[in-house]
Formats: sequence, structure tokens, C-alpha cells
Amino acid sequence: MTILLGLLQFLLFGYLVFGLIKPQKALFFIGDENNRKRLYVILAWLGLSVFFAFLFNVTGVTESIERSERADSIKQANIDKAAFQKRNIEKIIADSTDLSQGVFSTNTVETMNVEELGSSLQHLASYANIPTNDSLSELYKTNKQYSSAVDYCIKRASEIKNHNLPSMRKRYTDILKDKLWEDDIDVQISGKNSTILTLVGAIFAANKNKKEMQEAIAPVVTQLGFKQIRYKWIQHDDEYTYYDIK
Repeated sequence: MTILLGLLQFLLFGYLVFGLIKPQKALFFIGDENNRKRLYVILAWLGLSVFFAFLFNVTGVTESIERSERADSIKQANIDKAAFQKRNIEKIIADSTDLSQGVFSTNTVETMNVEELGSSLQHLASYANIPTNDSLSELYKTNKQYSSAVDYCIKRASEIKNHNLPSMRKRYTDILKDKLWEDDIDVQISGKNSTILTLVGAIFAANKNKKEMQEAIAPVVTQLGFKQIRYKWIQHDDEYTYYDIK
């Protein structure tokens, strides 16, 4: 902008000099040659100078306002970023304290419903996503206090999950047993670390019912870490249908 203004001033000054020397040519836009006088050259120069000075002043003010707004925007963004980082650092430190005490839910496993079992496991798994999270990865890479707390939470959450999964599977079995009791379906749990779920009922004499039940419970039993789901139509049937969970 400064260079352009300087160029225009130079051209206007050149026009003034040229007009004072040859007003007839400088004032070519005036039809009557008798009115092509040096006075009009000076007036034209003054008028153009004032016009361009006003134009550039308005433009300069506008640019100044825009620069100020950009600076304010950057300043606010930095403030928001700092506040965002502060909140997340405080949160992860609080979480690490809870996890160090084995606390990962407001409810005990024995009182959880199916939704709470799932959300608790999702919460424990969420720490492992922080290092690659779009909004948190930068903080993780640049803030040692935050990254150390996150690393601890990831490790501790995994330990808590592995410790509680057997009891969570048992809790799910109890919930399922109460729910399916009216349909004359018995639900049992067995295997090392309670990883085998068995459903027994005459309804499972039909393959269609086995398939529908498996599709219904698959998301939950997978999340809870069951290894195998078995279907029997009578308790002591040596042959049964089973689904391995991978």
C-alpha cells in the first residue's frame, strides 16, 4: 500500500510539472482550448491529490481495523487454547488419581446395568486414543506433565479392565438370566476367567432362534471379552451349537 501511494504521488507530481509546462496537452479533456490554463492544472492536481489521499486513508483505516481484528482473533485463539489445555491437564490428573484408587465408574460392577457395563469399558479404553486424538495429540506431544499422566492412565486403565472383566461378565450373565427367565432360558457362565456363556432352552432346538439370539447379544459379549457362546436345547445335551468370539 505504501509503495502504491508513493507511485501515485510521483505520477501526480509529474502531471503537475507537465501541466505547468504544457497546459494545453495536460488539460486535453477540456473542450475549450482557451480554458486550458495553468490554474486548472493546479486545481486538477490538488483535487486528485485530495481524492487519492482520502481513498488511501480510508483503505489504510480499513486495513488497520482488519489487522487489529486478526490480532484480537489470534490472541483469543491463544487464550482459548491455553484454557483448553489447562482443562485437559486438570482432568487427566484427576482421572489418574481416581484410577490409582481403582475408581472408574460411579457405580460398582455388581449394580451396573448393561449400558453402564458398556460405557465403563468405553471410558477405560478411551485413554489409549488420546495420543492420536486430533484435538489432544499436540498437547500430548508438547506437555510432559500431560503425556506422563496420559501414559499412566492408559496403563492403569488396562490393568483395571483386565481385573474387572471377569466380574463384569458375571454381572452381565445375571442380567441376562433375569431377562430370559420368562422365556424359560437358563444362562450359565463357565471357563477360565468366566469367558464361556451358555444359554439353555427348548427354544434353541431351532437354528433360527440361535442365530437371532447370537446377533442380539454379539456386540455386548464381544465388548465384555467372552471367548465362546454356547446354545443347548436341554441341559445335559453333549452336542451343542457354539460361536467363537474373536
